[in-house]
Amino acid sequence: MSAAIAALIQADALCFSRNAERIFGPLDFQLEAGEALMVKGDNGSGKTTLLRVLAGLLPPESGEIRLGGKPFSRDTFVQLAAYLGHRHGHKAELTVLQNLRFTASLHGAVSENHLETLIGECGLAGFEDTPAGKLSAGQNKRLSLARLQARPSTLWLMDEPYANLALAGIDWVIRHAKQHNIRVLNMSLAADSTETWQTDPLARAARSAVAAGITVVVAAGNFGQSKPRQ
Repeated sequence: MSAAIAALIQADALCFSRNAERIFGPLDFQLEAGEALMVKGDNGSGKTTLLRVLAGLLPPESGEIRLGGKPFSRDTFVQLAAYLGHRHGHKAELTVLQNLRFTASLHGAVSENHLETLIGECGLAGFEDTPAGKLSAGQNKRLSLARLQARPSTLWLMDEPYANLALAGIDWVIRHAKQHNIRVLNMSLAADSTETWQTDPLARAARSAVAAGITVVVAAGNFGQSKPRQ
């Protein structure tokens, strides 16, 4: 009989508290290769805290995390996983291409053609020589997604990976859904729309994602007009 393949990540009775207040737990789950887990909850419910604990940035109150069947360690995490948080961590003085080169250099050689392909796929073509400090919030998030793909990782931990991405970002998700096994698109809309659900650009983009077989979760309603504009 062949030995069972260990889960990429496993949590057993994982708990975290802050100032004597339980934030989450006990949690038990595991993820195998090819699986995706979406964490849902209200603001302040502990979603970001959970990801930071799983990434080793915060110590758990109790419980255990295993990566590839081994007890959690920073070395194992760096080898297997990549974490995308709210803070992008780019070098502001380096250009888009230089940031990608820096990330790739930490994990072995990557061809310039591959880096240029990532820049194009993430919607940053034409910004290769732009310092990261001069990019918009959406462009910085695109650079984060490009850097995520510039390193070999079998496990991605992503905190609101589509935040600050507009229509081009949703289009990127649709085009790369099969390649990266993207099944769920979580949209959080903070601004009221001046359009109806039939004509609002984001609503139309969401319908395109649904048509592509992606489950779309929207955390806001549309308070726009009740009738289409003439």
